[in-house]
Order: sequence, then structure tokens, then C-alpha cells
Amino acid sequence: MRGLKIGGVCALSALLMIVTGCGSGGEHCADLESGYQCGGTFGYDGSVRQLEAAIGPWTSGSAMAVSDTEIVVADEDNGAVVFMSRITGEVARTVELGGRPSELVLGPDGDVWVTLRSAGQVARIKAGGHEASHVETVGLEPTGLALSVDGSVLVVALWGEDTALALEPDTLRVLDTTPVGARPRTVSINSESVVTVAGDLGVRSRLRFDGQRFVHLDTGRVNGFDEQVTLIELNNGMVLPGMVLGAVVHPERDEPLFVHQSLTSRLIAVTDAGPVDAATSYYGPPPVSVGEVIGSQGEATTGPAMTFDPVAVEDKNSAVPFEARPRQVFPNLSLPRAIAHHPSLTLAVVAGMASDTVAFIGTGDADVKFLKTYDAGQAPMAVAFSPDGRFVYVMNAHEHTVFEILLFKQEQNPVAVVNRQGPRWEVAFNPFQSRLFSYGQSPLSAKMQRGRRLFTFVGDFSNPLGCQNCHFEGGDDGMIRVGLEGMRQTPALAGRLSDTAPFAWNGSSALLSDHVQSTMGRFGHGAFSAQELEDMVAFLNEGLREPVRPAIMAADAAQLERGRLVFEDPGVGCADCHSGAMTTDRRQHRLGISSEIESYLEDIRVAMGVVQEEDLGSFDTPSLRNLRFTAPYFHNGSAPTLEDVLDMTDGVMGNTGHLSAQEREDLLAYLRSL
Repeated sequence: MRGLKIGGVCALSALLMIVTGCGSGGEHCADLESGYQCGGTFGYDGSVRQLEAAIGPWTSGSAMAVSDTEIVVADEDNGAVVFMSRITGEVARTVELGGRPSELVLGPDGDVWVTLRSAGQVARIKAGGHEASHVETVGLEPTGLALSVDGSVLVVALWGEDTALALEPDTLRVLDTTPVGARPRTVSINSESVVTVAGDLGVRSRLRFDGQRFVHLDTGRVNGFDEQVTLIELNNGMVLPGMVLGAVVHPERDEPLFVHQSLTSRLIAVTDAGPVDAATSYYGPPPVSVGEVIGSQGEATTGPAMTFDPVAVEDKNSAVPFEARPRQVFPNLSLPRAIAHHPSLTLAVVAGMASDTVAFIGTGDADVKFLKTYDAGQAPMAVAFSPDGRFVYVMNAHEHTVFEILLFKQEQNPVAVVNRQGPRWEVAFNPFQSRLFSYGQSPLSAKMQRGRRLFTFVGDFSNPLGCQNCHFEGGDDGMIRVGLEGMRQTPALAGRLSDTAPFAWNGSSALLSDHVQSTMGRFGHGAFSAQELEDMVAFLNEGLREPVRPAIMAADAAQLERGRLVFEDPGVGCADCHSGAMTTDRRQHRLGISSEIESYLEDIRVAMGVVQEEDLGSFDTPSLRNLRFTAPYFHNGSAPTLEDVLDMTDGVMGNTGHLSAQEREDLLAYLRSL
């Protein structure tokens, strides 16, 4: 039954204990309706109030937009943009486009712009139109987009090229391109024309478009990831936050609000003096100084979070260094996929794709404040407020519905109500479902629908980490996690499973079904039934969409052919292990690239009798398909780039040191095209 979720505030245990101040003994915060303050974080102190500024919702994209009269949905499954009446909830018209519509913006005059991800295109649909008036091919996998405040420029993120484009909105003519952070997914533009692009690896780039070209301001990690909560680090010491899948401009602060995952991963060493921290996903020797280590265990926690990214600009060409801002972690919400901001109040709503919930957030203070979570439909992928602020709409992607939530009754003006009641409004805040609309039917078979559901939905919150949280869209999150076996990188799945057994980095599972069951157990979920396991395996093999590879769209054919010849040269040796259609010999090999912490853990495991010494250091040969999108590389993520892969393994895993500069570039181009 859909409805309000209250309580369970400390459900993410260690992670929320740090952020909210909840006790470590497992007690829960009191019912939020009472106004009880848990550690001073979830108390009601007027975080929702009247905004002192406004900004158009078209300044950030989403899979759904809402006007006074229409609900507009990007139906990725059916390759269409669907226009629904807000009055009746019925479908008014459907514009068939193909190409996996990903995100759209609804401009101030009613025009719609939409990215067609698999087709590499952007389309424009004029207000009231029944077909696209303009379609332009722009590059590999366009995802996020945003229209400037004045409607003069459309900015699009190319996920497959790590690039941002500026387009002329009427004709979709490309005005300029610029490189941005890896796997860009979200775009937002503030009132000062500062463009912020953020993506799957937690990197955000800030730009300014001056009417003709982009001016780069800065690039860095998304703000708010401090050592206390986010402990994932690369071997170069850079903090590696979780995926940023949604962003919106805060109307008053004129800065982006990101929703992202926050992951804590640490190793606990069991000593004769008790458990101590052995490592927090750092490379190098673990800092154990108490007693003799006699065992170890791994811990991992994940959670959704929101972060402000201040935009303090000195002039048109530079940005003032920004300071870290506090973040808010949400209970009863998993895989934050999208965010929308209220048009007249300091209130935001976040869609939890893996939990089938939405969270309401007060944004009026220096820190954001969690208010309540509310049940939605299957896989909420987009959220939007009505222009008058009385309704919230939730797009449920897996059941092809839009869920309407009433916040203020017809006779109520949101600003007047909040101004009159002040902080008491937050205590009495009680949204409820109004109506449920259908915008289409799933084209997937019943088996594929069940498999996708299992891949996405986390079920209860005993562990809010599901398949989709780490392998979003079948890819990887770029994370390296620490456990008893050492450092392990999240592998990409889409297009890399069929005919690649055995599975796991050490090749321990002969069947994909065995690996699925062991993974579910490792993350604290119950075992699948036989039918569930069959459905999941079918979806993993057939339902996950591969990234669009560069060779399919456009490439230098001559260079790729030269690179292929280098790859297959016996003197280079790449094809000795990476052979066949799936580029794997399906065997394990010793690479000699274990980090110090892995060597330390290997000694422990041998001493404990968990593993034989001769079995250490051997890893499964991974498929090279979609290699361009799976950095960092190796089982422990120790190679940030493909160039590093060649440098680190010369003479151990192939021989590339003798290649000329041109041969090396040809080989790299070929590898990126696989």
C-alpha cells in the first residue's frame, strides 16, 4: 500500500549514526510527527519557508516535466514522448521517436527538447506538436540536458564522450563543445549562466557559456564528501564519491543540489585487544598497531545523500574555491535517481528508484533537512512539482505510471500556509496520494519485467544495497571496495556475461546463477527462489543494454585496423588471453599487481587456512567489451586509465614496451572501440 513511511531513521546503522547522531544501540528515532529531534538533525526548525527567488524548472532535465495543463514523460522503454492531461490523466498524444528517450526539458513556451540516448540524437517537439520538428545527431549517448534561464542555449551531456555541447535551441545547431568529467549524466544552469555537469563517478565540471563558447571554470569531485563518511579513495589519494544521478538548481541559492550515493567501506581487523580499523579502502599498508592480527572481516554500508555545490564566482573566467557543505542522508530511500525543487518554497523531493519511495526535503537552512518518505510505484525515475506547487508527480518507470501526490488542498496557497504555520507546518506535513495515471505498457516480456524488478528493487531495508545501486544500468560505479579478500573493483555487467564463465574476480562461480546467489548472500539478502533466479539470470544476459561503442557510431577505420593487428600480434600477446568473440579465455592468471594491503590480507588468509598459498594472486580474465566505460582497471582498480594498464603490466601481461608511439595509440584506440 502506498503511503507515508516514518521511523527506521537509523536503518543504515553506522553511516546514519555518523550523520544523524542516532545512538549506536539500535534504537530508532521517535515518530517524526511528534517533532522529536534525533541528534538535532531531523528536528523541525523552519527548514521549509517561502523562497526569496525563483528559477524555471527547465534549467535542469529529467525524464518528466509538468506544466499547468500537461504531464510530459520520456518513455524510454517504448521510444516515445508521451503528453498527458493533468486534468483527466489521460494520454493526449504520443510522439514516437525511438532511440531511448532519456531526459527532457519543457521550455517556458511549451516546446520540449529530449535526448535520444541510443540514437545519439537530440529532438525538439514544438508546443502542441505531434512529431519532432527538429532532430540532430550530436554524438555518443546524450543523457542530461538543460535550457538556460532565458532560453537562449540548450546544454547537453554526452555520456559516451565525456563532453558537453551547447546547442541553438530552435535549430539544434551545435555552437560549441567542451570536455567534462567522466560519464556525465546531469546538467543544470543557474541564473548567472553557470553550467554544472556531473556524472556517474561523482565528478562535476562548472562552465560558463558566453553566447559563443564555453569558458571552463573548474572541475572536481562533488562537494560534501568528507573523510568521516565517504572513505573510498583511489591510490592517488583522491576521494571517490558515489554516482550523481540527479541535480536541480536551488532557486534561492542559485547553486546545484545533487542527489548521489554515499558509500562507506572499511576493513575491521580482529586483534587480541579487540576489533580495530585496519583499512578504509586506502592503498598501502593498513594502519594496525594494536596487538597481533588473528582475523579480519569486511564491512560495507551505502546510502543516498544530497549535497549542495556552491557557485561563488569572482568573474566570468574563474571560480572562487568552494568549501565543503554538509550533506543529508535519507532513511527508507535507496538509489536516489532524480530531484525536483518546489517553485515557491524551500522544499525538494527526491525519487528513490530502488526503494519505490520519494523523500521530501527542507532546503531552507545551511544544511538540508529530511522531512518524510512516501511510498510510490515501481522504480520512481523522475519527480516534478506542479507550477502552483500544490502537487508532486512521480514517474514510475517499471510500471509506466505517473503518481500524483496532493500537498496542498485546492483552497490553500502553499506560501500562505507555510508563512502562517511556520515550523509547525513541517510537523503537520502529511501528503497523500491523489490519483494514479498510466502512460503506456511495458514492451518487455513477463520474465524480463520480473528480472528487472529483482535487479532494481531492494525489498526491505535490512540492506539498502541492491544490484542497481552498484551496477546502475548494468554498468559499474567506479568504486573499489575493501573486504577480507582485499580490494575489489565493481565490474560492469551489460554485454559481458554470456559465454564468459566462470564468474567473480577469482573465477569461483562456474555458473552465473551460482554467482548471483553467492552475491545475494554476501550482501545480506535472502536467497532467490528457482523462478527468481531464472528470471534474474535471463535479465542479466538479455535485458541489460550495452553502451553504444564508438566503433558503431563513428571511428577512424584505418586506425582501428592497425590497432587490431597490434592486439593480435603474438609478440604483443594481448590475444593470448583476451581471445574469442567475448575477448576472454575464461581462465585465471597470476598478474603480480597486488597492492600492499592485499598482500597483508593474503598472509592472514593463508595463516587462517582459508586459502592455499598457491591459489593466491590468480584472477579471472575479464571480457574487454565496453572497455572504454569501465575505468579504473584490474581487480583492485589500481590502473586509472588504459595507458596505466599497458605501463603496469608490460612483460607480465603482454609486451607493449617495444611499441612505437603510433602503435601504442593505435592499440589504445582499438581497445576503446571494443
